[in-house]
Amino acid sequence: MDIQAITTDSDELAHLKAIYLDSFPPEERLDFEQLLAKQQAGKGRFLGFYKEEALVGMMYYAEYEEILYIFYFAIDSNHQSKGYGKQMLAYMLERFSKHKIILLVEEIDEKADNYAQRVRRKNFYLRNGFAENAQFVVALGNDFEMLHRQGRPAYVSDYEKVQTYYYRDDQ
Repeated sequence: MDIQAITTDSDELAHLKAIYLDSFPPEERLDFEQLLAKQQAGKGRFLGFYKEEALVGMMYYAEYEEILYIFYFAIDSNHQSKGYGKQMLAYMLERFSKHKIILLVEEIDEKADNYAQRVRRKNFYLRNGFAENAQFVVALGNDFEMLHRQGRPAYVSDYEKVQTYYYRDDQ
């Protein structure tokens, strides 16, 4: 697997955007153009994950101090359940070995229409280097549980630091 930064002038942007739009419901998405603008401003970064030169997954993250927040992480629906997600997370955990790494998952709610999917998603992260510590946030009007890298606990205050940095325009 090859992992590369995807720039705002990349030929892969259309495919990247398609993965993004296909993977996240509208109520959990930031505007794609905003993500690109933040990348150009140095606040966020897209990574593409390639198998034999084909884009199979994407990640968008922000880094502040020694905190890394993964906004979005997805595998193209045509390439899921082949171990790519596990490889991508292993790469990030190794590359940012000294960082606290944070990501959000939908709260486990037995009444949710996608309850089984929420459980599978959370369990995937717990099997692949992340831990829970009863930290919850509201993002884009939705309730999420915050997970962090095993052995490097992160808290809502860490999440808030990255958010403040990301959305502040003077840096």
